[in-house]
Amino acid sequence: MACTRTEGEDERIARCVAACKDQALGGILRTAARAALAGGSILRDLYDKPHRITHKGVIDLVTEADVAAEQTVLATLRQAGPGIGFLAEESHSSYETLPQGPVWVIDPLDGTTNFAHDFPFFAVSIAYAEGATSKVGVVYAPMQDELFCACQGSGAWLNGRPIRVSGVSTLQDSLLATGFPYAIEQEVEGVMEALKRLLTRCQGVRRAGAAAPSISPIWPAAGPTASGRSISSPGTPPPGCCW
Repeated sequence: MACTRTEGEDERIARCVAACKDQALGGILRTAARAALAGGSILRDLYDKPHRITHKGVIDLVTEADVAAEQTVLATLRQAGPGIGFLAEESHSSYETLPQGPVWVIDPLDGTTNFAHDFPFFAVSIAYAEGATSKVGVVYAPMQDELFCACQGSGAWLNGRPIRVSGVSTLQDSLLATGFPYAIEQEVEGVMEALKRLLTRCQGVRRAGAAAPSISPIWPAAGPTASGRSISSPGTPPPGCCW
């Protein structure tokens, strides 16, 4: 899979692909980034329009934008060719048997509640994994026009600019970001206990309601935040990635 720049390609994508040491993964990253931009364009166009909101749970929402963005993302990712499975929030969300081969992992609208309430902090999140190993990751926040890309063994980028891991090494010098589980009614005591322990040991805690765009500036330290972790009760898997 060649990694030469294609005509009319977004400059940000071209820079990331050119920096990938593995040409095959560079091609995968290109496809994922194009899909994220296409899905993000759908979200941006629908943001100011009336929303059709349904519920997967008491506080777990789905809008017409989730479905429309996912359809666009899937159509773009299929251009990468056959043999790659899909694990997608709305249409391919069975976790009973996780794919062991190559798979796209997709959240077309991370931050649905924010979107539904006209809070402009949400993103398209796409990963490419082989078995249990993530190889490529792309997060696009359309309202901020921030495109985060990462490729295993090659680095990470924000809008085509290299970003790196934070130099902050202690909790007391850190600004933390977190998220709460959807089953908060059943887990509120454990969540608040964990939050209480952290609040007195760091410089602050932020909870913006969308994991991917919150964690993306944290993990490679594109911004000032130094650590991210989803809070849940002891023994309960956190709702998203943990660092």
